[in-house]
Amino acid sequence: MHGQSHALGSEDFSTRRNALRSLVRRGPIAVKALGGLLTSPHEHVRWEAAKALGRIGRPEAAERLASALDDESLDVRWLASDGFISIGDAALVPLLRMLIKSSNSVRVREAATHTLHAFLDEKHHTIIAPVLSALQLGTPIENVPVAAYDALNELKALQRKQSLQLL
Repeated sequence: MHGQSHALGSEDFSTRRNALRSLVRRGPIAVKALGGLLTSPHEHVRWEAAKALGRIGRPEAAERLASALDDESLDVRWLASDGFISIGDAALVPLLRMLIKSSNSVRVREAATHTLHAFLDEKHHTIIAPVLSALQLGTPIENVPVAAYDALNELKALQRKQSLQLL
């Protein structure tokens, strides 16, 4: 797997594409290695790692993608955000945790705003809408971690309720 991880940094497009496909096929096994690549000094390596994690589409991939929401590269942040959207409901917990932890980061707030709009559906509206309100310009930054924390608690309560209904 180290070979494919290293190949993501190749200058050759075909080599990068083949490495990306191989890592995505490995799924959860590749998540840890890809998460480590999100700290690479090379933007294109971080970009490829974020893309692969989003395509793997597993909850553990969302945990790794959270740090990419604060990447200096807009492209990496955008891919991380799209990855969260692809992963779906399982991405909300790591996203909200990242907002609580890094609400002082403009990059995290912008990426979270983009991502949360995708979850503003009937199922999540009452949970997500207050967080989006806290993320609006002109709102005190201190409101963001509080709203994210409240949403996280509501989301966990909803998940517990749904799991009880399945029993």
